[in-house]
Amino acid sequence: MSNIDPLLAPIQALAALPKGTSTRAAYERLSEALVTVFPALRSRSPENVDRFAIQSALSNAVRATGLPDNSGGGVTAESVATAICDAVTATDAKRVYLCPLNYGAELLPRKFGPCEVQKFSQSELEAELQIARLKRQTPQLRLDTKLLSLFQWLVVRETVLLPERIGQRSVPMFYRIAGQDYGEINPHASTWPRAVEEAAFALLLLPWEDLVRDPNVDWRPFRIPWVYTSEHDPFVRLATPEDADSLALEPFGYEDPKTGEWDQWEVPMRTELAGNKNDAIVPLTDQRWNEITSALHLPAFNQRVVHFLVRAFATDGIDEFLAHAITIEAALGRPEDFHGSTRPRIGRQNPGATERVARRVEAILSDASAYRDYKELFDLRSKFVHGSCLAKIPSETRLKARRLARRVADALVSAASSTTYQDRNAFLSALCP
Repeated sequence: MSNIDPLLAPIQALAALPKGTSTRAAYERLSEALVTVFPALRSRSPENVDRFAIQSALSNAVRATGLPDNSGGGVTAESVATAICDAVTATDAKRVYLCPLNYGAELLPRKFGPCEVQKFSQSELEAELQIARLKRQTPQLRLDTKLLSLFQWLVVRETVLLPERIGQRSVPMFYRIAGQDYGEINPHASTWPRAVEEAAFALLLLPWEDLVRDPNVDWRPFRIPWVYTSEHDPFVRLATPEDADSLALEPFGYEDPKTGEWDQWEVPMRTELAGNKNDAIVPLTDQRWNEITSALHLPAFNQRVVHFLVRAFATDGIDEFLAHAITIEAALGRPEDFHGSTRPRIGRQNPGATERVARRVEAILSDASAYRDYKELFDLRSKFVHGSCLAKIPSETRLKARRLARRVADALVSAASSTTYQDRNAFLSALCP
């Protein structure tokens, strides 16, 4: 256990400062005291980047844990010092992603792996958001947690490894590499945090286009307008959550039959499921989650499938349609399909990439109609991309794209889990050379 004694006096001095007084000198003393406890924290940079970053980390930690007071809240100099020392020696931290399900259908609560779909009471939601810590950090914070608690949430929990230098946790921008191209595109970056993207992918493998009441309007059972990251590393400054006015609400009224008085308030807008089937996510079990996440790391599975299926969910219009088409190409296409001189012949023929992918779609789904559906969708995709005047895409075709992309992605998960092929090219060649 670390020796917390050198930290006690600087923490008590911080607590004794009158409101509005500069805390810079007090944090410098606390930083110096921390370095006496952990000599390895001494600045290794000539610009003393570590020294300033450590002070920032300590400021975040003090706000996270609270300053000693006489209110009986249990916060003492010893508890703050212990929390700081524990954070210094920690190698990992908990991170919770909170995703409001906007326009969400009423779904039964469900837990699968580290993910949950559920509603919170106001106090439970405030605990997940770390509202007390947020208010210490931003005293002027205004957040309608009562209204937010009316929504259902996708919650994803993960444990993340922490950087070696604590300053990287508080102000990572100080540690950017000089000369790095910050405008470059990372083709492997995810739409949302990777853990959230995988959770959304698992949910999107369910046949929502057959489960929502009116899929011709929208096949989605909910939207995810934003993701809030609740960091449990005290050296990190929490972001400010979005408020309830960023979500879809509608007025709801009630007339008291005894008094005739009319009361009105706001409630979340809901998507209706066919037959009010609120048990739609029951198939998502821990076993199913393990099957999906294991498949993502197997040779036969292309990670871009996750990216594009989630991208189709997160966008609308032609971008949604194109993302679904690309999902199928990502699942069952390969670069060699485009090399006419080197790709294998099929009998006396040398069909192009589109034909080969269509045949793989038919093979993996064991469905001859899927071959025709893919060819139709790819033709529409090509006409749009290459500049033809494209008529409006009917909702029936939009749903066909969603359904086929989802079926192919689902079949690929099953195939990747069961195939003995150790190479993706060999797996796809077995479906169609």
